[in-house]
Amino acid sequence: MIEPPRGTLETPIGTVSFTMTEAGHVYLCSEGSKGQAVTIRGIPYHVAYHCHLIDGKWGAKDWHDPYLNRSDCYKDASQAARNTAREVLATAWTEFAWFTGLTRSTRTAKHTAGLRKCAIRRTRMIQGARPLPAPSTGSRTA
Repeated sequence: MIEPPRGTLETPIGTVSFTMTEAGHVYLCSEGSKGQAVTIRGIPYHVAYHCHLIDGKWGAKDWHDPYLNRSDCYKDASQAARNTAREVLATAWTEFAWFTGLTRSTRTAKHTAGLRKCAIRRTRMIQGARPLPAPSTGSRTA
């Protein structure tokens, strides 16, 4: 049996461990036994988050929030803290996976989506339909 890729990931809110169980799924968590905790708005939390590759983007499947457990008391984490954890961890994993080449799925999904749009655009032009707008370059001209 092949061991899944494992390691640690430095994020803006703290260090988390990762286990990549599939090409489109990674489990991110802070390990209390190793003294790991993430800090959101000055409060330390233990976090567990399942991050999925959906339509070429890493994020929560069905908008499930990360599990956050305050390590200093038994209060529930705020929704703002959960949102911050979800956004920061998904962004950090996206950058890590992209630059390390750990998953080719991210690149493949983006490339496939681009090819699909080009094919639709060509088909519409051949059929005489109004073509889809060209992809934006991100800059605006007024």
